[in-house]
This record gives sequence, structure tokens and C-alpha cells, in this order.
Amino acid sequence: MTNRQPDVVRISSPSDVVCAIARILGFEPSDSVVALCTHGPRARLGLAMRFDLELARQPDWLVAAIDERIRHERADGAFIVVYSEASSSDGTLPHGGLIELLLDRTRDRALDVLLVAGGRWWSYLCEDSRCCGAAGTPIDERSPGATAIAAAYALAGQAVLPDRGAVVRSIAYDGSVDDAVAMADRIEAARERHAEQSRPVRRLAVRTLVGRLSAALADPRKTISAADIAELAALCNDVVVRDEVLIRARKRRRRLALLRVLREVVRGVPPPYDAPLCATLAWVAYAEGEGVVANVALDRVFASDPDYSLALLIADALERQVPPSALEEVMRGAARDLRGRCEAG
Repeated sequence: MTNRQPDVVRISSPSDVVCAIARILGFEPSDSVVALCTHGPRARLGLAMRFDLELARQPDWLVAAIDERIRHERADGAFIVVYSEASSSDGTLPHGGLIELLLDRTRDRALDVLLVAGGRWWSYLCEDSRCCGAAGTPIDERSPGATAIAAAYALAGQAVLPDRGAVVRSIAYDGSVDDAVAMADRIEAARERHAEQSRPVRRLAVRTLVGRLSAALADPRKTISAADIAELAALCNDVVVRDEVLIRARKRRRRLALLRVLREVVRGVPPPYDAPLCATLAWVAYAEGEGVVANVALDRVFASDPDYSLALLIADALERQVPPSALEEVMRGAARDLRGRCEAG
């Protein structure tokens, strides 16, 4: 398997949009409102932002938040999709009040507004019963567009999980109490060994290790050994060495490979040793636009170290709706700062 971004594929129906959202989020949303941004005259898909549908109890706040984030992302358009257990009743779609408010705020950019329920979709905007009947339209996961999307993301190693809970489980610590004790001993031994080395030697070591693990996990049959997990956890305890891993995420090809490595590694690192690597995962996931993974990883960081500075920085960026694309400039600056610190040292 090669490390590359998903191919450019054409989607031509609301059903394809729904299939694309699941791929971009990394899980099948439920009880959610999702805004999928588009850019340029060809409406290239960009960031997908998910909100809990229960926030519709405060519709003015939810609508303002969605509109603000679409504009903050500098999107030219957006598909807005409501995922609900309630479907059409007598031709009337649920959540009409919320949609009316949304359209008042986003009509200049709303390409379509959809309801998804029970494997079917409805459009709030289409009034033509020939294409948008009261029974809805089945989501076609075998259409050319949906198939192409699935194939592209599969080649990039990005699977769709059934729900957000599955995302949490996918990066949770996955060992027993005995495993945690054994890993703690390995990490402490690796920290002592690396404490005797100079920082340039440790920086080279982490670059070499991450490069080797990224290449290995290009083969889906490969796994990461406990020794390598402990080595990476020990090296990343030094924030300067950790930053070597962060700046590797500047290039998207490397970023996707690094995400695979970090997703597996954090499952083998018990608290409280997990804060540096979970913060690194949050940073790389956020840079890739995977806000759900970033938030879940931050939960692990704060459970182990509520004051971990990188995690606080990422949480602030998420709160202020800083677009993931802005992290690329931060990464370039970090690389310059890292070179400067190391030359000064």
C-alpha cells in the first residue's frame, strides 16, 4: 500500500455527498448536523464539521456556530446534512424550524440541505416529487461516485467506523494492568538510556524510528512492537524531540503515514505516559482535518496531564475555529524555531 492522499473523484448526487461525509469524518454520524465545506468553482470538498443534534434545542446558537465556521473556513459553499432518527411524515420533514434558521443565515452558500434517516435521504430544498418523494431516496453506496470515494480512502488507509464511540475505542489504551506495568518499565528504561545521549542524537533517533515505522505500516499486515512503542514514547518525552515528529506532518503524504503510526502506538501506551504521543496524534489529526480524532486524543491527554502545553494549544485552536490549513504555516515556523534552538544549543 502506498502512502498518498485520496484520489480526486467526482460525486454527482446527494447520496454521494452522504457517503463522502462518512469517509471524511471517519465514522457514520448519527443524531448530528454536519456542514461539509466546498471550495472553488468545481466545489471541491473540504472540511466536514459535526455538531450534536441535541444542540438544536438552542437553535440560534447552533445556526450561528455553523455559519461562523463555514465562513471562517472561507468556504464558497456547503452541504448541510441533518442525521436524525425522525424521517418524513406526511411529506413534512422534521427539524423544519432549525433548517429555516440555517437557510436564513447560509442561503448564499448552502448548496443543498439534506435529511438522512434509516438509510435514506431527503432534500429540504427540492420540491420536485419525481426526484425527492415523500418516502425519500435510498443511499446508494454502490454508485460510481460512492465506490470511487470508498476506494480512494481505502487506498489511503482510512476506514469508516460505525460511530463516535468506535473512534474513542480505536485510540484508547488497549492493554491489561500487567501490560501497563511492563510498558511503564520499558519506557522508564528507554528514558534512562536516552538521558545519556545528546539532543541531536535523540532527534536523529526519532526521525529514523518514525520513518521506519511509517514504511512498515504501509503493509497492513505489519504491527508495531512493544519495544518500538516504548522507544517512541520515551523519545517524545522531550518536547524538542517530539517537535521533530510534529514537523514531519507538514507534507500530507507523510502526515497520513504518521497518523497510522500514532493511532497504533497510542493504543499501547498507558497513562500517564501517553500525554506526549496523544497530543502529537491530536496535532497531526487536526492538521489533517480530523477534528473528531483530535478531540478524542485530547481527552486522553488531559486525563493524564491537564496542563500539557501542546494539548492546551490545540484545544484553543479548536475552540477558536482555526482552520486546519493554518497549521501548515505553524509547522513551517516550528521547523525554523527547532533549527534555531538546536543551533543555539
